[in-house]
Amino acid sequence: MITISFYNNKGGVAKTTTAITTASCLAMGMGKKVLLVDMDPQANCSDSAGVYNGSEEVKTIYHLMLLSTNNFLKDEIQKVKRFSETIQCDVFPSNILLDGFQDQVANSINREYRLKKILSAVAGEYDYCLIDCPPSLSLLTVNALVASNYVIIPCDSSRYALTGMGNLIEKYHEIKEGCNPGLEILGILNTKVDSRYTTAKTSREKLAEYFGDLLFETFIPQNAAVEKSQYESSTLLAYNRNSSAFKSYELFTRELVSRVEAEV
Repeated sequence: MITISFYNNKGGVAKTTTAITTASCLAMGMGKKVLLVDMDPQANCSDSAGVYNGSEEVKTIYHLMLLSTNNFLKDEIQKVKRFSETIQCDVFPSNILLDGFQDQVANSINREYRLKKILSAVAGEYDYCLIDCPPSLSLLTVNALVASNYVIIPCDSSRYALTGMGNLIEKYHEIKEGCNPGLEILGILNTKVDSRYTTAKTSREKLAEYFGDLLFETFIPQNAAVEKSQYESSTLLAYNRNSSAFKSYELFTRELVSRVEAEV
């Protein structure tokens, strides 16, 4: 199983849209067996996938993350796992309880490895595991990166997104050196690109200059279908698969798979 985290410590860069749309392209477009893990307490990914339930009684990834032993882990996973009819893949959903994870395990040993233990138990069941990270370098994000083979960094064309990339890369190296030597950046995905403005072209040129071949050739255009699908609590695939944004995500997913296969 190839595990990929989608992470940027800046919000509003289409991180969740990228994770869930890529999952749909892998599962429905390429026939891959996919697990989507929502590690964001906001649970937007779970909501779009149609598996969100705000009740504190419903078991989510939070309950799995609190397990301190492997006893009955696979049984508990079955209680958490939901199948998304919308994107035709399994999902470990989230809810607001996940926001309390860091406090709950503050004094625990190996707290950075909780998610890795969970995913190891299901590794033989899937081709890809995609993780939607929260927009901060919290313990939740550290768990995601420790459990991953790769990280993909969605980055929009705003000035502030670009200026924050240096700090993000520094944090990536800290986790790689301290917790997960095998972690690699699979690529930088330029999102929300509005080709009507020269600033978008300038931004992409700066990304290419800074990251070189790490920048995916495919970029995701600014498209009203993305925002409208979010208002409908739907995926881009279900809302408008003919939109320019969805077609770009299809191309991006093929490029992602090509990069992974080149690494294996």
